[in-house]
Amino acid sequence: MGPLVLVIMVSLWSMWPMVGNPRLMTNIGSDGWLITWIMRQPLWGFEGNAFYPHKNVLAYSDMFKISAVVSGGSFARAMIIGQLATMLAVYLWWRSLFKNNWGAAVAAIALGLSQIRWEYQVHLQMWSMQYWLIAVGLIYLWLKGGQIWKLYLGAILLGLQIYESPLPAYFAAAVLGILFFKFQPKFSKHLLLAGIIGGAIILPAVRAYGGVAREFDFSRDIREAAHNSISINDLWGRFWSPGLIVLLAVSLLPGRAGGKSKWLVAILVFGLVMAMGPVVKWQDKTVKIFNTPIPLPYAAAYYVVPGWKGFRTPSRWLWLSAFAASGLIAAGLKNARIERLWWPILVAIVGGTRLTNVISLPEKIPDVYKWLKNQPGKVVLELPLYTWPQEQIEVEKMYYSLYHGKTLVNGFSGFTPPLVYNLASNPINNIPAGTDYIIVHDKKVKLPGKILYQDEENIVYSAR
Repeated sequence: MGPLVLVIMVSLWSMWPMVGNPRLMTNIGSDGWLITWIMRQPLWGFEGNAFYPHKNVLAYSDMFKISAVVSGGSFARAMIIGQLATMLAVYLWWRSLFKNNWGAAVAAIALGLSQIRWEYQVHLQMWSMQYWLIAVGLIYLWLKGGQIWKLYLGAILLGLQIYESPLPAYFAAAVLGILFFKFQPKFSKHLLLAGIIGGAIILPAVRAYGGVAREFDFSRDIREAAHNSISINDLWGRFWSPGLIVLLAVSLLPGRAGGKSKWLVAILVFGLVMAMGPVVKWQDKTVKIFNTPIPLPYAAAYYVVPGWKGFRTPSRWLWLSAFAASGLIAAGLKNARIERLWWPILVAIVGGTRLTNVISLPEKIPDVYKWLKNQPGKVVLELPLYTWPQEQIEVEKMYYSLYHGKTLVNGFSGFTPPLVYNLASNPINNIPAGTDYIIVHDKKVKLPGKILYQDEENIVYSAR
């Protein structure tokens, strides 16, 4: 009971002050606002109240449907649940494999407080890792000779993962590939049926994502992937995780981890190589030999693996390496006695990090949105319209749309349709048919048409 309590206490401590205040979110960029908006869209289907007149706009980004259910649409609650559930899932993984509760607790804390994990604290898709961890854990137990229900439940949970975020499903595929190579299970009707069930679950989401990609001929340039991959020096730079790295180094000493954890080494190396992206980089510059970049496997995966062209941040694969490092730590501590584990616990906590920068969602609603809420029209364009890197203004408009309930022409997401860019550069000639109101937040901007409302900061024009 002691190790379990320790993991729970440390996970909650790391999330303070979000614990007890569901209005808080991480104060890093605009993702907290965007994710809050996404989680409060209708659960069934892929429509959202932005980017009118386009359809399936939730497929422009991660969908966070599972987080919406478990958190009630609160970013803070989703963060707390994600930290607690991820650390507990990791703890249960290593406790089951290495039969040392305290060693598993140390490993879970080292991962849960690592900078590799906290680098993505505002990216909920990289925070809530519990779903695929539980799914793969169940399938792993089945591979080791467990009950068949674990295979089926794992397949169902893995299928649902795409409705949270697609990238961790690829993490799961990588781990399962290594585990299947290790155990080499015989093909069976149960394995086939589990695959069919998982495929049926993901099909609606795959069709939605695929439809968006085809509609806009959308794919991310491989140069964007190279830009967002890690440089070798990032391992002791922005991803430096003292507690995790020190304990990993100790676990790799001769005679510590043992032969049964070789598959974890394979996962660690695979995650690291994928995180480096399509080419080797040093200090954010491509390393070249005879003026030729050094290619890496990610480049081949970009062209071969379905869906890979939609991802822009290879560095996130480093999370998989951190997971494997955590397992190697647990393996290295599997024979350690409790009285000798005080120092690894101390290293894991002191060498880690926690939540330090938060902001509260606004409680005051601007008067223009109070007026808009009670009007009969359904579609609103807000000007001026901003795109990256001023997307913070747009996501705040999206947040207020949760109050007034209208559909926005503007918006911001992982993908932004061409209409929005056209409106940003030339709004008058690109207003889509069906728009009811135009809200101008800059009184220097004058539009033709009837004024329906104005206050000190805003003017609302009829678009009819």
